[in-house]
Amino acid sequence: MGTSTVAATSHVSKARGSSTATEMIQGAPMSARPAHTARGRHFRLLAGTASTLVLIAAAGCGTETDPGSATDPSPATPSQTETQDDPSAKVGADEADGGTLSVGDSVTPGQAHVVSASNVKTERPLNASALPDDEAAEAYLADLDPRLAEAVRPAIEDVEVPSDHTLFASLVSVGCDEPTQITWTRTFEGITANGKLPVKGVQCLVPVTSLALFLVPGQ
Repeated sequence: MGTSTVAATSHVSKARGSSTATEMIQGAPMSARPAHTARGRHFRLLAGTASTLVLIAAAGCGTETDPGSATDPSPATPSQTETQDDPSAKVGADEADGGTLSVGDSVTPGQAHVVSASNVKTERPLNASALPDDEAAEAYLADLDPRLAEAVRPAIEDVEVPSDHTLFASLVSVGCDEPTQITWTRTFEGITANGKLPVKGVQCLVPVTSLALFLVPGQ
């Protein structure tokens, strides 16, 4: 009798305790409820917010202009003068590092004078020779063939050299034609010059040696 009473009492107590715990959980506030209940609601809130953001982003994309539908303005076509240089525009340019000089009857900035002689035995040096004074001019003439030196001497004497230029002399061609233009270039070794011959040349029995006198700025 005593043992049965104790077992029954224990069973009733456990049942009441379980019922009481269930009532406490159901009646407890949100902060006191199990953590998984709060996380579930929080997840639903985040999902709703994310859906709203996706809809807003989709609406914004619909208002943008399609890059493929826009017509890009065609680049401006450069004029012919910008893409093609006129060679004659550089002739006579008084540049510091080189240029193309026309050939005339006198020596002036941008213009050379050519003296020629036939049947001349003179080696052509690599660089042009500077003639800053009479002494340098006489030394240069002494190394030339007498026929060519005789023709070059009066041409040198007629040159009026500006204060910011230096007179140079150079053998520029040997052949049947005299140069129509002179090109010169400043290099580390000095000044080099060459003659530009006509496209249609002439035939001759005796070659002609041409020497150019020209001015170089900045010397």
